[in-house]
Amino acid sequence: MGKLEHYKKRIERENLNKLLSLLKQYENMQFRELKKELGVSSPTLSAYFRKLRNQIECFRFEGEDRRIKRYRIRPENKKEVETQLAKYEAINFIERMSNPIYIYDKSEDESRAMALFSSVPPRENREAWEKEVKKQTRLGLLLKFFPRLKKECDMALVITVRGRKGVKP
Repeated sequence: MGKLEHYKKRIERENLNKLLSLLKQYENMQFRELKKELGVSSPTLSAYFRKLRNQIECFRFEGEDRRIKRYRIRPENKKEVETQLAKYEAINFIERMSNPIYIYDKSEDESRAMALFSSVPPRENREAWEKEVKKQTRLGLLLKFFPRLKKECDMALVITVRGRKGVKP
């Protein structure tokens, strides 16, 4: 896949998630409102709806002009969409980090695991910093702050260390 195709796919993915985010935020929206918010053409928005047909639905309020199409997240898919949007936000946050460190740690019985993302200033000695973070960030530290974690629980932990301005911890 070339750079242009990769860029187009990324923009489409961002728009699809923004569309779902808007519908989650406002409960339902008209076609023209969504088109304006996303800044896309009518055919492009219609293509997005086809891609999301299992997650969203078109409807009309009783007595409303039949030409007005409203869209909403299907009630049975709300939890799935919320999870998808949370993952998307976490991935975007991590992708925007400069010079990230990734550490994965499992408990001895492999019942619990932790992933840590940390941003390190470029002027630091990366290897020394990574070694120190690995030494101090063990599963025990996580369990100390979250003692009620259950074995079947999934958790993502995102941490920034001395982040740049504008980076949210």
